[in-house]
Amino acid sequence: ALDALRKRQADAQGELAALTETLASRNTEAAALDGRLATARQDLATAQAKLAETRQQLASPPAAAPNKPGNAPQPAR
Repeated sequence: ALDALRKRQADAQGELAALTETLASRNTEAAALDGRLATARQDLATAQAKLAETRQQLASPPAAAPNKPGNAPQPAR
């Protein structure tokens, strides 16, 4: 009976070691994905800022061109 318990304990410890290794591997994968997600979020924020700047430029009226001689508005007659 004692030998059977020792065998069960050894089996359980082996399974625990395997599960611990699997968990460590998945944690490493999760950390890598988290890094990629952070990079993607930063890229998205940069793209959104550029888009907002472009929209602002498009929404602003163009600056008036300076009057050149000959381009001055003609008085109404």
